[in-house]
Amino acid sequence: MARKRPRSLYLPGSSLLMRRGHCAPTVMETLLRAGRGKNPGLVKFVAGMPGGVGDTGYECGAIMSPLVLFGLETGPDEIRDGLPLVLVRSQTHIRRFIERHSSPFCREIRGEKGQARLWPCIKAILDSPGIHGYAAADAASNPAPELEREAHRLLVSGLKDRGFHCAQAVFDRLREIASSHPELRRGLAAFVGGTACRGWTCGALTAGLMLVGRQTAEIENNALRVLRMIILMKTGGDAFADRINAFNITMNLGNRMAQWFTAEFGSTQCRAITGADFSTPAGVRCFLDERAVACEGIAGKVAAKVETILRQTVVARAI
Repeated sequence: MARKRPRSLYLPGSSLLMRRGHCAPTVMETLLRAGRGKNPGLVKFVAGMPGGVGDTGYECGAIMSPLVLFGLETGPDEIRDGLPLVLVRSQTHIRRFIERHSSPFCREIRGEKGQARLWPCIKAILDSPGIHGYAAADAASNPAPELEREAHRLLVSGLKDRGFHCAQAVFDRLREIASSHPELRRGLAAFVGGTACRGWTCGALTAGLMLVGRQTAEIENNALRVLRMIILMKTGGDAFADRINAFNITMNLGNRMAQWFTAEFGSTQCRAITGADFSTPAGVRCFLDERAVACEGIAGKVAAKVETILRQTVVARAI
């Protein structure tokens, strides 16, 4: 029997959405206010996710915020079926999100820029906290095929043997942020193998965008400004200009970082950069034997880019 769609957080989520205006921050704050976490800085941490990870159109921000909380909620040594529990919960969340919204990608839910379909986007935002709750309480209810789970176990163990994690490697290279916000390292746990082993956005880029957001973001809190942004989205105006919404500044900064990343590595997508197939053990072995070493270099370049962006932002705000 199909589960009834959870609605307990629809009302607070709706209220927040009309004052924040963007997906990932709204979902994160909804979950925090519902007692799913205690760090208000996490709203800034995901400020670069709207528009599909730096406004690239890929993973919906309503997917990304819950994955951060799964990392914070579970320790690195909590294992389910041979996999870190954070990955099991994250994969369950993603599968249920896709079942409900047909795609994990912003460009397919919201539509391409200039053709925004707001209601599917709003539904994804309001649904996500409930999906998070299901995944946290019942992580094994919709398991991946055994072959895929075997591949992911091999990937996790292989990277652990190398002492490497795509997203956390960026964090570890940024000593000032690492010392000021040590809890954020756990929040990056799901972003390995291209978002929970899916081969999507590179975990190093995701970490870079989130750390830039944590250090630079400002929070929108004005319903009239959000209404203006919605009207501009529907009428073809520049809804994402910096001045329109406080979160837009970080989202646009993230988009410029994603453009740099694409120029540097050819794509923002892990599977395109590495050619890896994380759904089969053979694909994972090929990645670990031949391509994983390149990811360490990518993490280093992303960390250096984050440092440059943060320095430039400090200078720009001082002028």
